[in-house]
Amino acid sequence: MRFVCMKNEVKQVSARSRMLRWCSIYLTERPLVFILAATVGLGAGCMAWLLKMAIRYISELVIATVHSVGPNWWLIVVPAVGILIVVFLLYKVFRVNVAHGVRHMQTDMEHHISYVPAKITYIPLVTSAITLGCGGSAGAEGPIAYSGAALGSTVSRLFKLSAPMAMLMTACGAGAGIAAIFKAPIGGALFTLEVLRMSRGAYGTMVLFVATLFAGLTATALGGFNLDMVFTQAVTYHTSIIPWAILLGLFCGLYSLYYSYIMKLVGNLLDLMKNRWIKGVVAGVLLGVTLLLFPALYGEGYDVMGKVLNGDFSAMTYGTVWNDGIDNDALRIFVIGLCILLIKCFSTSLSYNGGGVTGEFAPTLFAGCFAGYVFGTACNWLFGADLPVGQLAFMGMAGVMAGAIRAPFMAMFIVVEMSSAYSLLLPLAIVSGISFGVMRLFTSDSFFSKEMDRNNGVLHFIKAHAHKKA
Repeated sequence: MRFVCMKNEVKQVSARSRMLRWCSIYLTERPLVFILAATVGLGAGCMAWLLKMAIRYISELVIATVHSVGPNWWLIVVPAVGILIVVFLLYKVFRVNVAHGVRHMQTDMEHHISYVPAKITYIPLVTSAITLGCGGSAGAEGPIAYSGAALGSTVSRLFKLSAPMAMLMTACGAGAGIAAIFKAPIGGALFTLEVLRMSRGAYGTMVLFVATLFAGLTATALGGFNLDMVFTQAVTYHTSIIPWAILLGLFCGLYSLYYSYIMKLVGNLLDLMKNRWIKGVVAGVLLGVTLLLFPALYGEGYDVMGKVLNGDFSAMTYGTVWNDGIDNDALRIFVIGLCILLIKCFSTSLSYNGGGVTGEFAPTLFAGCFAGYVFGTACNWLFGADLPVGQLAFMGMAGVMAGAIRAPFMAMFIVVEMSSAYSLLLPLAIVSGISFGVMRLFTSDSFFSKEMDRNNGVLHFIKAHAHKKA
């Protein structure tokens, strides 16, 4: 038996040697990297599709018994069970921590580290599917980006690429993961450029777009060429909405400050619990309470977002305990939407920092959707405006992502590519740019850092400069 295994290993080594020899004869490194980038994109697209299927399958098993009229008491327990299973897998089975994947990748890029273990290609996918399927109120983009980076790193080692090209392949794998999970090739490339801050010149950028394009096309094809978020109201917009888009940008910027502050506050409080099992139970139960009160917070929330965008606001109240609290239906839905807007960052931080493996971007889209809904509905009531609430909710998605994540271009293109609503790109850009500007007025720290310094933005710089002059 041992002889057979050694013989198979020799065959694999010889096959790899022949492949490398063929590449060295017929291909130089630079054109080879283009081929490898396309391969990594294909792989990332397949992984994203498998992750989405796994999340959907687990979610359907869990929420099959959710009643339209609450309370659904067992929702308190489910997230804690999911988080504890993930903690067990990470620390007892896989023995590696893959939470906060984007934070790890930023650190690696900053220190020019291209090595990501091959086992990271599948561990984030398994643990993220369990976390989100069991109610984690977050997204899957962080784990798939980390898995994509591991795929790019593994391919670069397999073909013995030079250190700069290995670094490029790792970054391309991360961008391909984002492109695949959102079906947004441009958004995935901008994630690598804006968030990971890859700087490889024109050649590196072209390789990156090859990887993200193949990833997005692969995920779209495997998903049946269907959009994750169909927006029927995105036909066109009237120029009269531009002033309201400016105000929405200000609102999203201020909310982004609140969102990122609460995310870090809850994360720092959870970090005070040194026992990971106790932290998982506390975070899971608290998350379960938020799901009991507002089941719309369950999982990634794409179904709820899609319904809100298209005018089905009753999706917010499905299964909630507050169905009979207020006689006026419109007012009741508005109050529930406002509560979801304020609580979303709590539930996301509990999922993200409590022991689960989740992403950071989809929650900002969800929060932005509700920010646009709350803003539009309030303006219609207070000022008698006849604003298209669905379009404002759509713009708010990009606004909060741009402000909270500090990546306005990525936010703009991810949102329009997810829905193919390119006709709304101009007001979307206005909301994203203003929201990002408001955030930078007060702070310049990163969303992915643990620090909560709010005295480092443009306003602080102006005050410090004026004080120095005086």
